[in-house]
Amino acid sequence: MEGQNLPVVLNGQSLWAYVVEQSDGLRLRFSLDDWEKVFLEPGQRVPLSLPNGSELRLYVDRVRQEPPFVWVTAVRRLLASR
Repeated sequence: MEGQNLPVVLNGQSLWAYVVEQSDGLRLRFSLDDWEKVFLEPGQRVPLSLPNGSELRLYVDRVRQEPPFVWVTAVRRLLASR
């Protein structure tokens, strides 16, 4: 898994995240403290800005807490079978 630490803006909050690109969206790792600032639920559609100027609207698909981190899978489309 290759990724990079980047400053992002998620749902209006500026945070640092470890960002991994995937074919259907992004996988992001946040500190638990940062995640608590923007706590989101699976299924929620959120705006995400990256430092390269990309403005995305992704759905929170999965949230997995592994203290002191939280892994979030954000996708372009939610599948009905999940």
